[in-house]
Amino acid sequence: MLAPVDPDLQAFLAADDPGAAADALGRVLAGGLLTLINQVVSRELGRSPRMAGAIDDVVADVRLKLVERLQAWRSGEDDPIDNLPAYARTLSLHAAYAVLRREFPERTRLRNRIRYVLTHHPDLELAPGVDDAPVCRVRGPRRMSAAGSTRGWMDDPVAAADRAGLTPALPLPRLILGILERCDAPLPLDALVEIVSRLAGIAD
Repeated sequence: MLAPVDPDLQAFLAADDPGAAADALGRVLAGGLLTLINQVVSRELGRSPRMAGAIDDVVADVRLKLVERLQAWRSGEDDPIDNLPAYARTLSLHAAYAVLRREFPERTRLRNRIRYVLTHHPDLELAPGVDDAPVCRVRGPRRMSAAGSTRGWMDDPVAAADRAGLTPALPLPRLILGILERCDAPLPLDALVEIVSRLAGIAD
């Protein structure tokens, strides 16, 4: 078994008494994991007012799955978790994305296509931003763009695309590259998805 760094996690895994194990598990969750889960789910679902009411339910579901996984680790029914915060973050993302796929199928498919382009196109990249929220940008030197051009794309994508001569009929890689080349700052992934969604007329 891997030796966990967190002493509360060690106490949970080593406890012989169910009450002591429950107390230690409560301390593990209160040590920041529940805050992390809530932050991740709120960030992913909070973009849509329609999803705000689902956040608490998704957080509760992730908490239950995490507890079940930790109990399986403790009983020897499942493998150790190498990095507990990273595991909780991944679990939270998967749960949030499952809700988004169900409620916003077209937008979710577009988001996945955009992520694929950003991670496979030689001139584009998806980089970490503030609070781990990814940002999209052009690799290497960029053309000089007017100050405030990024805000213009976010405020009125249709007008910005008209000025740039870009249309949603373009192949997605060319459209994304054209947008990012005309931004004066990296564009958050959520903002790029919103821009392309509005250009493509995706309403869900």
